[in-house]
Amino acid sequence: MNTDVTSKFDPKQLSESMKVETDSYLGSVMQAVNSAPDGKWIAASEEQERNFFVEFRKPVFEQAVRQRIDVAEATFLPPNDTIVDPLTKQLHGRRQANNGRQSIHVLTVKGRLELKRRWWHSSTMGSSSPCDALIDGHGETVTIMAAPLNNTSTAFDCAEDNLASTAQVSMSGEWLRKLIITTGIAVLEGQLTGAVPTAFQASDCPADLTQPSGPTRTYAGVDGATVPAITDVEKLKRREKIKHKW
Repeated sequence: MNTDVTSKFDPKQLSESMKVETDSYLGSVMQAVNSAPDGKWIAASEEQERNFFVEFRKPVFEQAVRQRIDVAEATFLPPNDTIVDPLTKQLHGRRQANNGRQSIHVLTVKGRLELKRRWWHSSTMGSSSPCDALIDGHGETVTIMAAPLNNTSTAFDCAEDNLASTAQVSMSGEWLRKLIITTGIAVLEGQLTGAVPTAFQASDCPADLTQPSGPTRTYAGVDGATVPAITDVEKLKRREKIKHKW
């Protein structure tokens, strides 16, 4: 399975399918600018335009991904089971059952998208959708933006507000908490396994810059700081509050 040129759609298809939404967006923007008083053409209209665009960009992006799914799946061959005959020990391929198109929800910086893709079933191999690995194989669309915002927030609910105001991405504080924790675990695993390389090696630090192959030298410093720690009692209280919310 690959994403070569045969799995890409003509941009004209997207333009034609979104004509009504595009005309509505452009008309709303022009109305906002025309309604702005003299001396405040920009100040009185830019926030409205921003809100219009937030509502416009999600359906456009969703439709674009949907169209690529349609084109890509048209090039896929139906998956087959790999079954070993117990008598002859030979491999046999049997076509999996086509269970139609089923929905999947993917959280992105544009909001939560609803996408439909072909679902196949096998009594020996289970159910699967080959297109899922192409749509969002690692589930990392929002992580890049959400994790840094949490670093400057005192609580996940505050980070949620920051994410909504800066990127127009809405999610609950609890969902954001799970996302941040998952990201942190992945970073720790990467450090322990060596998947995340260090910024520099000792060989990059020659004591004398005129002798790159000579002795190396690095300096390490430690500074004292008071870091607030969350006790188990506080964690239990927070969890109880979250349970009451749900």
